[in-house]
Amino acid sequence: MTPPAIFARGLTKRYRLYGSPLDRLVEALLPGASRRHGEFTALDAVTFDIRPGEVVGIMGRNGSGKSTLLKLVTGVSMPSAGEVGVAGRVSALLELGTGFNPEMTGLENIWLNATLLGYTEAEIEARRGDIVAFADIGDFIDRPVKTYSSGMFARLAFAVAINLDPDILIVDEILSVGDALFQAKCFRKFEDLKAKGTTIVFVTHSIEQVLQHCTRALLLEAGRLVMDGPPREVSNVYLDLLFGVARSAGAPVPVHAGPQAANPWFAEGMDDRLRLRPGYNAAEHRWGNGLARILDVAVIAGGESDRVAVDAHAEVMVLLKVHFLADVARPVYGLLLKTSEGVIVYGTNSSLLLDRGGHEPRRAGDVVHASFTFPASLAQANYLVSVGVSDDPGVDDLVPLDRRYDAMLVKVLNRRSIVGLADLGARFGLAT
Repeated sequence: MTPPAIFARGLTKRYRLYGSPLDRLVEALLPGASRRHGEFTALDAVTFDIRPGEVVGIMGRNGSGKSTLLKLVTGVSMPSAGEVGVAGRVSALLELGTGFNPEMTGLENIWLNATLLGYTEAEIEARRGDIVAFADIGDFIDRPVKTYSSGMFARLAFAVAINLDPDILIVDEILSVGDALFQAKCFRKFEDLKAKGTTIVFVTHSIEQVLQHCTRALLLEAGRLVMDGPPREVSNVYLDLLFGVARSAGAPVPVHAGPQAANPWFAEGMDDRLRLRPGYNAAEHRWGNGLARILDVAVIAGGESDRVAVDAHAEVMVLLKVHFLADVARPVYGLLLKTSEGVIVYGTNSSLLLDRGGHEPRRAGDVVHASFTFPASLAQANYLVSVGVSDDPGVDDLVPLDRRYDAMLVKVLNRRSIVGLADLGARFGLAT
């Protein structure tokens, strides 16, 4: 078996925490004196292998140990216990400023970084033009780095790291600094490196980036590696951690009779009928606190329900049957449309569409039918429909009551040949 490009065995990092500079000084000068520090474990016994050519996304909430892990892998920081190793030339983008001398010009920093990575003068000269062109910061390349904006610094740092043909590329969330055009250029370069077999590891909070670019994902929580697996499965567990709730919505809960408006698209009763729909996805991901339940979802187009396939530009209605099991003062209903690869096409909710209005309170036992209507102006492909109902407490984030991710599959049929996801119905004209 090919040896790993990166390995970690019981990797641990602890930091000493002192109440004051005096405590640090006393402990340094009097090693036999009483202990004057506490300890914080940023990374706790993490073990994994990353094979050559893998693209691995590292996910986790703030403070979970993601950046600490990258510092240990790149040798910026030393472990308190365990071991870590890499096989090949590593190029890394960590915090802004790492490895750059602010008093030197951009061009001088290119030479400095490349020299530290072991490149010869001839190798650096051969790559210098590509680095300068990729950074695209104009005359600032000859000015001291301390005069750069954060965006210009990110451009130069990424240009250096990605154009030195590394065996392993490691990137922290530095890319969030760049503008949209620069980020698009960076990810195109990612694809080029992936095609060359470069091992890529990057930290991100973006589920879409992980689903689109990664072959694997690691999930950290409180310094521990809690999951290592396929990007979609890891992303689902990450969502659970973000919302701080267990997947309780899928468990049986008592139901109560309540008012229910007649609707030709839904059967009577309180059973979960969504599972019987033709487009239902048995691999849906469901979570929430269980104070409301989405019992059914109907996809309606052309006056017909259970439409697994719809024509492009046809008006589509996604209709939800929601049963409230407790009083909810400000319910919010949501819709999300994604490709089968996990790329978000469109997302909205009732609060956004009604300018934070439409929060009609609901009482325990109420059954409501909420709907979203939109034109299917999309390329021909399979799309996954996610729906949800939440409570808006008026502060912080929404509280999920029941969310059903990737619950329904809908195929859009489009006779027009287009590139991309959205069919904007462009018209072409020519004048001579």
